[in-house]
Amino acid sequence: MTVFEAVEGELAGVQVAPGLQAAALKLAERLDDPRTSATAASNCAWRLGELMKEIRALAPPEKKADVVDEIKERRARRRKTA
Repeated sequence: MTVFEAVEGELAGVQVAPGLQAAALKLAERLDDPRTSATAASNCAWRLGELMKEIRALAPPEKKADVVDEIKERRARRRKTA
């Protein structure tokens, strides 16, 4: 698996600004490029790590189902079968 594929997979389920996603993917792409110098790769890796922390912090939290959601779901099923 490449860095690009890993970052792309992590970003697939995240709703944040497209510019942040594009920047992360570009940095990952640079890391996968064998022509990228060690110094540039080190800088890209550091920035990608910081950017991914920022993206994770901005992403809305996953919604967990609660009792109210269960009741709504049951009601919808009952109405569907009725």
